[in-house]
Amino acid sequence: MKRRNFFRSLALGGASVAFSPIVKAAPSAQAVKEKPATNIKDALAIPRNENSMPGKYPGKVVKATHPGCIVDGQPSEEAAYEMLRNCMLNLTGKENLKEAWLQFVGPDDVIGLKVNPIAGKLLSTSHALTQSI
Repeated sequence: MKRRNFFRSLALGGASVAFSPIVKAAPSAQAVKEKPATNIKDALAIPRNENSMPGKYPGKVVKATHPGCIVDGQPSEEAAYEMLRNCMLNLTGKENLKEAWLQFVGPDDVIGLKVNPIAGKLLSTSHALTQSI
């Protein structure tokens, strides 16, 4: 065996050893498992109405900004209320805040607000926003 052929064989052997875990780890066409059963067909069988996802305003996003929303490092309740009010009116296109809220909840509905305190002071649900709702 010539020197050049020896090193070529050595390199190919090393490459095959190096890539063998990758080849073994790659799923073969036969080894691919079937997708697990889901309840999508059951969900699609339920008639859709105006309250079904994606909701009454699919794809519509409103953004709130206010120069006075933070005062002395704390969220301002007045600014939070004003931003929430403007967003609700902008999102729904209604004339007053009561009409806007009635697009989402009715007089007989009982709602709960989930306040998230886990993310720390800067990212947790603010008291100002909770009070505004």
